[in-house]
Amino acid sequence: MFKSVKAFDDTVHNILRSVVDESFDLSNVNEEEFWDYNEAIAYCTQEGLLVGFELHQRDITGNIHPIMIHTPRITRNGLIFIESYTTEH
Repeated sequence: MFKSVKAFDDTVHNILRSVVDESFDLSNVNEEEFWDYNEAIAYCTQEGLLVGFELHQRDITGNIHPIMIHTPRITRNGLIFIESYTTEH
């Protein structure tokens, strides 16, 4: 579970950066971070920062399940997020 907005934004940035660098791979995410990554991927998808995922309803525990439908690609909005994140941090 995220403890701050900064931690959430850091994860979003890491995901978007890995897509740009063509190194996106969830297989190296440990089980503890898995649900945080799912939440961040869902945010990226809902905000139009990233394409390549379908979002499925939250399960009984409240976790959302993004399903990769094709190779993730960053959008213009995603690039803007990266640039503003880099400037602010």
